[in-house]
Amino acid sequence: MATEAAAVEAATAVEVDAAGDANPLLADVSFPHFDAIKPEHVVPGVRRLLAELHSEIDALEAAVVGCQPSWGGLVEPLERIGDRHQRIWGIVSHLKGVKDSPELRKAVEEVQPENVKLSLRLSQSKPLYTAFKALRDGPEWSSLSAAQQRIVDNELRDFVLGGVALEGEAKERYNAIQQELTQLATKFSNNVLDATKSFKKLLTDPADVAA
Repeated sequence: MATEAAAVEAATAVEVDAAGDANPLLADVSFPHFDAIKPEHVVPGVRRLLAELHSEIDALEAAVVGCQPSWGGLVEPLERIGDRHQRIWGIVSHLKGVKDSPELRKAVEEVQPENVKLSLRLSQSKPLYTAFKALRDGPEWSSLSAAQQRIVDNELRDFVLGGVALEGEAKERYNAIQQELTQLATKFSNNVLDATKSFKKLLTDPADVAA
């Protein structure tokens, strides 16, 4: 088992390294290069992104432990992490919706569980949850705008709804359900796309299409 796990980890590392800065999926541009992004870019690109984001989350969690968090030191970096994650995965999801192919489906299905794991990690991070509570109860709270306070309150709500308080079997069950729901949603989307693409209607009377 250890040898197998090491082999998987090594293969993933190769894929992440192979993503490279040339991967158009990861290009830091205002508008995605949709015409250049191919199915083969998805797995290495997403895995590289997730690896970088996990490292950024590690650093943010370490930075907020044992100190009084601030808006600039907690909320802003977390927003940057979430924005980058949503942007890249959003590109993949958009392409899957408008340029569907068996190759793209396979690529998405391969990395989707890993993508869900990152989302679950963010929503269940106890260091970040504790930091948000400390920000709400700390001296900076009164100086935040109403919009900023609402953002903090919503983050705290989302942590609770995302399972941050769960432990053991309850947490494992919740996470398994989230993975299953994502798989079912993807399957439903694929079925809708297939049904739409296979639909045909034969018209034999010119009057049916008359202006």
